[in-house]
Amino acid sequence: EEVISFPTFITKAYAHLKDFRNRVQPVFLSKESEIILIELKKDRYNMGGSAMLEAYDQTGNSVPDIDGESVKAIFSFIQSLIKSEKIISGAPKTQGGLFVTISKLAMANDIGVRIEDISTGIDFFFNEEIGIVLQVNRYDTKDIISQAESLGLRAILLGSTNISYNKEISYFENKENKSISLESLRQYFSTTSNTIKKHLGINQIVLDNQSFVKQNYKLTFNPDDKD
Repeated sequence: EEVISFPTFITKAYAHLKDFRNRVQPVFLSKESEIILIELKKDRYNMGGSAMLEAYDQTGNSVPDIDGESVKAIFSFIQSLIKSEKIISGAPKTQGGLFVTISKLAMANDIGVRIEDISTGIDFFFNEEIGIVLQVNRYDTKDIISQAESLGLRAILLGSTNISYNKEISYFENKENKSISLESLRQYFSTTSNTIKKHLGINQIVLDNQSFVKQNYKLTFNPDDKD
């Protein structure tokens, strides 16, 4: 298949797996589904050290904090969902925040997204507190939210994906429905990436903002074959 991706690949950690084929990919897949946010319960969202504040040349006063038991709870819960194959796709929101995470998940496979009017402020969409965005089947949504809440976690239905959407992210701002195309988002990401490279003095070929990295991968085996 042809893979469209940004020219970065970073391995952060390794872990032993019983079966690597039972995995969750950080890319929305082509099916009608719903999007859920699972996160730790907080009285407020701490924005300190976030990409959002950094973009405005600020550092903030309060940074995200965690406690061990809550992290164990959310990790164990996600693992149970993976084992029971309840998650279609997903990714943590700790690098850029919720809107950035949804954008990356959507852009990777050109899947349109509708975010419902959940009446929250900018801190909700751009904080980098512990949390994970999940793409799930509609008939599993209610049960997953119920399980998360029983464990003391916060679960929020964010919206839905649909291949019939116009390759855009639809959202609400001050009760007004707005949207941004995935193509525009790619341009923003690409421009920012190139600007950072220039500031860091990285001696690489800077891609034109209109182009993408296209690579063809041909595997000699089926990674999803569980026989």
